Amino acid sequence: MERALRLRLLPSDVLFNQFGMLERCALRNGNVHSADGWRDVLDPVIAKYATRDLMGFLRADATYANPAIYTRLEKAGYF
Repeated sequence: MERALRLRLLPSDVLFNQFGMLERCALRNGNVHSADGWRDVLDPVIAKYATRDLMGFLRADATYANPAIYTRLEKAGYF
């Protein structure tokens, strides 16, 4: 009898730093928008770097073309 490998793809939010190292990620069950729960992933990373004297950048795909995300980043000084 043949066995099949079953993979389940979960919607995810993943943040990497400038060196390609994982900063934070989240997986969610169900059929949800890719940016769903973005604040739970993005806010802790913003807080982590808030006290450091670094220029902040965010590179994201079209999924994150969300006015609420831009507003949050503007408040944190990313633009």
